[in-house]
Amino acid sequence: MGLINVYQKYSRSLNDDWSFGLNVHEFISPVDVIDADGSSMSSYLGTEADLVLTYRPRADVAFTFGYSQMFKTDTMDRIKGSQNSAWYNSWAWVMLQFRPQLL
Repeated sequence: MGLINVYQKYSRSLNDDWSFGLNVHEFISPVDVIDADGSSMSSYLGTEADLVLTYRPRADVAFTFGYSQMFKTDTMDRIKGSQNSAWYNSWAWVMLQFRPQLL
């Protein structure tokens, strides 16, 4: 069935080593969503916001820290079968990138 992901990205360099980013995603179903009782539901599934902070101590090394929060709709709950869960979900992550120049 697929997923439509409409997103906007903003990033800004804070100095030579640090950068900041904000990504906002809107998730939409590309097909009609029909509830179990046959009624039509909204195709809008929710919005996710991602905050990203990157530190580059060297040209070939980067540490990226992120925090994401998802604000879901009733349609997302019905599709996933999670009516009793919180309205939002959040998580944090860390990534290390190492890009050596071999040749």
